[in-house]
Amino acid sequence: MKKLGLTSYSILLCVLLESSPIVAKQSNPWQPKKKPENKQETQLTITPSICVIKEKGEHCQQKVTILFTSTKHHDICIYDVSNTEPLWCDKEIKQVSLDVTINVKSSLELVAKDRATDTVLASDTFSLSIFQPVKKRARRHYGIGIL
Repeated sequence: MKKLGLTSYSILLCVLLESSPIVAKQSNPWQPKKKPENKQETQLTITPSICVIKEKGEHCQQKVTILFTSTKHHDICIYDVSNTEPLWCDKEIKQVSLDVTINVKSSLELVAKDRATDTVLASDTFSLSIFQPVKKRARRHYGIGIL
């Protein structure tokens, strides 16, 4: 048998490994991953979804957009979870956008319900967050002579 060099052995090894059905292939980590499709039938979105306050207990007054989208027509009412009275109702709605100014002292959860069956179609939360400033780094007062 002929003597083969190191390069020939490595090429032969690569050819054998590629033809082997047992070789495990790794996916490319740089390839963009596909996002899972959102297959929800209905959605309720509050934009912006957060309000920043200075201290706990302050009121937040902000203009928000409430967007309801669905694949089917519904007779809907939008409720605040803490109240039994609806904030807004309409018939045969597939998509609606409401501009509302809210004044709240705590987080607010909105729910879109079907009027006929009283089932919850979608929900979203408007939350309050307390502002916390970034702590500054303490100066060490090293002079230029340290260099």
